[in-house]
Amino acid sequence: MFSKSEFRIQAKTSNTMVDLRFVPDHNMTAYLGDPPEKHYEFKSLIEGLILSPVNYAIMKDPTIVADFIRGFWSSVEESIDDKGIVIIVGKIQGQPITITEQILRECLQFGDKESDPVELDQELVNRTVYQMGHEGAYPPTEKKLLHPYWRYLAHVVTQCIFERK
Repeated sequence: MFSKSEFRIQAKTSNTMVDLRFVPDHNMTAYLGDPPEKHYEFKSLIEGLILSPVNYAIMKDPTIVADFIRGFWSSVEESIDDKGIVIIVGKIQGQPITITEQILRECLQFGDKESDPVELDQELVNRTVYQMGHEGAYPPTEKKLLHPYWRYLAHVVTQCIFERK
C-alpha cells in the first residue's frame, strides 16, 4: 500500500510491468562540505565526489513542481523512435515531453557519451565491491556490509536517488 505522498503507475517495459512512483524524497540533494572533526576520515571521499561527474546530479537543488511530475507519470508511455532509440513520452499540462537517455545524461551533466556503457558486468561489480571491503555473499550487495568509508558513499548516493533510505 502506498501513502498519499506517493504516486504510482504501472508502465509496460520490455514485456514486464515496472513500478514507477513519484515520491517527494526522490528529489533530495547532498551537501558535500567538510565533515565534522570526528568524521574527518571521509574528507577525501567528499573531495572525490565534488570533483566527480556525479557532483551536479547529487548537489543540484532544482525547483520541483509535484503536479507536473504527477501529470507526466500519469500519461507516460514507452516507445521506440525511428532511429531505434527508446524514448519515454508523457504530457505536462497537455504539452508532450520526450525523454531519452541522452537527454538525461545532458541534464545531469555526467559528461559521458551516448556510447558509454550503462550496465556493468556482474563479475566486475562483485570484484569491485569485494575490493571495497564488502563482507557478505554476492548477491545481494548490502550497504551495511561495506567498510564505513564506502558505506558513506553508498549512503550519499542512495539518499539522493532512491525512495527507501
